[in-house]
Amino acid sequence: MSTKTRALTRVLLRDDLRDWSTLIFTFIFPSVLLVVLILTIADRVPGMDLTGEISSNVIAFGASFVGIFSGASHLATWRENGMFTVMRTFPLSSRTVLTCQARSGVVMLIT
Repeated sequence: MSTKTRALTRVLLRDDLRDWSTLIFTFIFPSVLLVVLILTIADRVPGMDLTGEISSNVIAFGASFVGIFSGASHLATWRENGMFTVMRTFPLSSRTVLTCQARSGVVMLIT
């Protein structure tokens, strides 16, 4: 991994960690959703343990949400503050920027 890619990934990850909405919808919302679904469905279906099926779906939801939400919020923020015009002068391709965004999302997903 080159120095440019590593630096941009670090910046994107730091931006994700500073954004309260990304943190809430990445860590707190899926956890609360899992607890609520388990408590409500366990009462309606007696004798069945649906915890595995529910938790795998909530984990998949959280994983997809991290990628979509943080990626879209970065693009919206960059458009608002004029970062796209600044990035045109950088020696980075759009593929590098997307790769760094994907790496940042994977790190957020793993943690």
